[in-house]
Amino acid sequence: MRLRAPLIILAGAIVGLSACVSPMVEVEETREGEAVRREEIVQQGLGLVGSRDLSIQDDVYRNDCSGFVVGVYRSLGYDVDLEYYDSRYVAENLFRNLRARGHVYTGTRPKKADLAFFKNTVENSGNRVTHVGLVADVDQEETVLIMHYSSKGVSLMRMNLQTPGLHMDEAGNVLNDFLRKKPPGPGELQLLNGELFFMYGDLYRFIMN
Repeated sequence: MRLRAPLIILAGAIVGLSACVSPMVEVEETREGEAVRREEIVQQGLGLVGSRDLSIQDDVYRNDCSGFVVGVYRSLGYDVDLEYYDSRYVAENLFRNLRARGHVYTGTRPKKADLAFFKNTVENSGNRVTHVGLVADVDQEETVLIMHYSSKGVSLMRMNLQTPGLHMDEAGNVLNDFLRKKPPGPGELQLLNGELFFMYGDLYRFIMN
């Protein structure tokens, strides 16, 4: 486990404390404790929704999609130790770090504070991972709420892999937001979150292992 912030277990319950408290007691984390800490990460990210210049928040942030998700973790004291891969896209570098340790997956419901990776969100990307967001929640209809950084700053978007090509249902509920703009000219392109989604990644477990 690699944390800058302390973690103390008392009577079987986990209590997450600020970095000014010490010492850190390293013990195996309970499932309840993990849920508390994942929720804390989500709330930290939600607090940045609407922000455009993340560099004024803390020096752990960088103004791009990967800088946002890694910065959220680092701002809470998590030591996100990444290897460098010679990749054209920073999001792909992050993905390859998680994949190297077996922390990417598909086919199951994502957990809060996990990452969602997307391919081909920009032109001429060559089927590469080009974007990443932070999972905030999943509703009963399996619509995933994702925080991400784009040209508009930090915002929320929705994705439903049950209906990846559907923007909105008959009731007007957004199932998949548009992640890519349609360029001028003829031809059909995948533009929605559900169409561009690639894999989930468990950054929390990547850090703890």
